[in-house]
Amino acid sequence: MNLKKKAQVIMLPTHEKSNIFDVFGKLEFIYGESTGTYESKNKHLYIVDDSEIKERDWCEDNGTIYQIKDKNHLFAVLNLGSPKKVIATTNTDLHIIVATDGNNNPVSSAPLPQPSPSFIKAYIDNFNRGNVITDVLVEYEDYWIPITFSLDVAWRPKVDSKNYITITKTKDNFNLQELEDALVKHYLDIGSKKGCNLGEDVRKWTKEWINSNL
Repeated sequence: MNLKKKAQVIMLPTHEKSNIFDVFGKLEFIYGESTGTYESKNKHLYIVDDSEIKERDWCEDNGTIYQIKDKNHLFAVLNLGSPKKVIATTNTDLHIIVATDGNNNPVSSAPLPQPSPSFIKAYIDNFNRGNVITDVLVEYEDYWIPITFSLDVAWRPKVDSKNYITITKTKDNFNLQELEDALVKHYLDIGSKKGCNLGEDVRKWTKEWINSNL
C-alpha cells in the first residue's frame, strides 16, 4: 500500500560541492557537482517531515543538519530541540545504514534518497519567479519488519531505481470522494498496524461518518 505524507522543503547553504547555485539571488542547476565562485552560493535541498526519529537518522533543526549518534543524543535533541527527520536531500554526503552486524554495528551504508532532477528544476523555476516551494507531498510505501515473534508494518519513502523519491504538490481543497478515500486508507493503515482486518466495512463506516458530520 502506498500513501502520501506532508513534508517540507528546506534550502541551506553548503561549503561543499553542489549542483545548485545562488547567482545574484537567482538559482541555477547543473548536472554533476561543482564548486561555485563563492562557497556561500552553493546550496542543498533537504526534504524533511515529522516521521519518528531514531538512532543514526539525519535531522534538521533550525538550519543545522546532524546525525543522531546514540540513544543519549536522541533523548537530548528530542527534549531540547525541534528536529525534523531528513528523508531525502541533494547532499550525497549524507548516508544511512543499510546493514549491521550481530552487535548492531554498521557494516554498509548508502546515500539518503534524493529529490529527482525534475523536482529540483521545478523548485528552481518557482524560486526564481518568487514562489518558494515549502510544502509538498512525498509518496511512502509500507513494508514488513521483524519484531520479537512476528512481523510489523512500517513506512518508508518510496524510491525508484535511481534512488529518487516521488514528490507532488500539496492540495488545499478536496472533494468528498477524495476525502473518503483518504480516510479509508487511514483506517486500513491503523487496522494493519494493530493486526486487524477491517475489510469492506471501513468504507461503509466512513460514508456514514461523512454524511453525519459534513
